[in-house]
Amino acid sequence: MDYKLHPTGWSFSGPAGTAAQDPIYSFKRFSELYLKADSEYKGRYSVPVLCDREEETIVNNESPEIVRMIYSGFWVRFPAAVGDEVVGGLYSKGLRGKIDGMDGWVNSVLNTGVYKTGFATEQGNHEKACIEVFEALDQVGDILANSKGEYLFGEHITEADVRLYPTIVRFDTAHYTLFKCNLKIIRHDYPKIQRSLVNLYGQKGFGDTTDVEHIKKGYALTPRNNLVPLGPAPDMPLAEK
Repeated sequence: MDYKLHPTGWSFSGPAGTAAQDPIYSFKRFSELYLKADSEYKGRYSVPVLCDREEETIVNNESPEIVRMIYSGFWVRFPAAVGDEVVGGLYSKGLRGKIDGMDGWVNSVLNTGVYKTGFATEQGNHEKACIEVFEALDQVGDILANSKGEYLFGEHITEADVRLYPTIVRFDTAHYTLFKCNLKIIRHDYPKIQRSLVNLYGQKGFGDTTDVEHIKKGYALTPRNNLVPLGPAPDMPLAEK
C-alpha cells in the first residue's frame, strides 16, 4: 500500500516499491475492500484490516485486536518467560495483568497522543498533548530501567513491546519533527528506550517490515497545522561555565 494518504483514501499505486494493487482482489483503493465486505458501508476506511478470504469479508480493523488475534488464533509464537516456566506467545498468563495495564495507557496517551499533538488545532491542546506524550515516555524509560531484560517485562518480547514499537520507531524521524513532539528525542534523551528499539528492530518481523524512508515521506506529505512547537527543551543548551 502507498505510504501517502491520497484524497480518496489509502491506495495502491506502486511508488517506491509499494504494491501496485491489493494482493487478493487487485483493488486500487483500500475503500474497495470495505465495500466488497459491505456495499452499504459508510464509515472510515481505516488501516490495517484482517480479511477472511473464504468469507470475503473484513474480520477486524482494530490494530490492537488484530495483533492478539494473529498470535492467539493463528499460532504465531514468540518465547516468553514467566518465572521458571517458559511458555509460547506474547500474552503469557503470568504477565497479562501488567500487559493489559500498560497497553491501556500506552495506547491512549502515547500511541494516540502523538497524533493529538500533531493534529491539534489550538495551541493549548497541542501543548497539553505534547506534555502527556513525554510523561508517558518517561514512564516507559523507567519501566525499561527496572526490567530484568532488554524488553518491557524482561528478556522476551511481549505484546506490550509490539504495541509500543510503531510509535517509537517513527518518533525521531516523524513525530519529533513533523508532529512537533520535540521536548526530547529518543536516541539522545531515552537511552533505555533506544536500546530496546534497536533490539526489536533486529528481530524478524520488526526491522524487516519497517521502511524509514516511507515513514518520512508519508508523514511529511500529511497536512498539519501552523502551531508553534513546544520544544526542544531547553531552548538553547549552553555549556556549563
